[in-house]
Amino acid sequence: MKRSVWNVALSGLKCHSTVFFMAIALSGSACAHERIFDVHANVEITRDALIEVLSSSEEVIVGEKHDTASIQNAEAKLFSDYARVRKERITLAWEFWNWSEKAALDSAYAKFQRDKITGQEFMNGVFGGKNSEPTYVRLIEAAKAAGADVLATNLTREEKATVTRGGLGALNPSLLPPGFELGDANYLERFTAAMGGHGAPAISNYFAAQSLVDDVAAMHVARDRSTLSVFLVIGCFHTRYFGGVWQRMVKRSPGKSLTLIEIADSGDETDWETIMHDPKYGAVADYLILE
Repeated sequence: MKRSVWNVALSGLKCHSTVFFMAIALSGSACAHERIFDVHANVEITRDALIEVLSSSEEVIVGEKHDTASIQNAEAKLFSDYARVRKERITLAWEFWNWSEKAALDSAYAKFQRDKITGQEFMNGVFGGKNSEPTYVRLIEAAKAAGADVLATNLTREEKATVTRGGLGALNPSLLPPGFELGDANYLERFTAAMGGHGAPAISNYFAAQSLVDDVAAMHVARDRSTLSVFLVIGCFHTRYFGGVWQRMVKRSPGKSLTLIEIADSGDETDWETIMHDPKYGAVADYLILE
């Protein structure tokens, strides 16, 4: 199973922002401990307060920075807390797992659950030795410890490449979610700015593929989950400002209680205040965890 989303063409698509300054002393917050912010209330909160919120959340969407040990360790900790407070079986859904390869995922996870292979061997089996995602081992170990199910939520890189090359019309119709919709204008605007020098029709095709990732994830979470509670891990560009995958999750999981969290490296930006409360796009998430 190869790495998904935009490892090559969209490798520059990170979480961008402009520069501002924060009244609650977030500038220079390269601290040794996590800080958790209730973005809507604009206050720093305790971990216990966040976990209390999660106890009543049926779907938790976590926007992440990929391949960063501190972020994935925080995800593992949050997943364990979520499993504990939900007091029921939960599902770990992950952007890097591809639906068409779910048989290999399920087989490897079953072996891992039975202690036939280690966490890293599970990763090697799913992704191959060249890109075995070592920073995510703690997350999959947390899933095993919680007795959680796993859920693939993406298309393969090859499946998405047909869209980046030829648009949605080139996609195998069986891979297009029923009722598919492109992301909204604000999402497209942020995407276009992040992509830089690409012009139409390249942007149009790339954005269609980006939106496809969002809706495929939302579809599988809504349709193929085996538990009431789901913890989805996906790149933060897909989640920021309640666009992308959030909008599709709301559409496909009506009536569910959703919580949006971003887990970020505090040293990656100089101005978290503007990112948290963008003048145009609004709140970046329900909660922001800075590591």
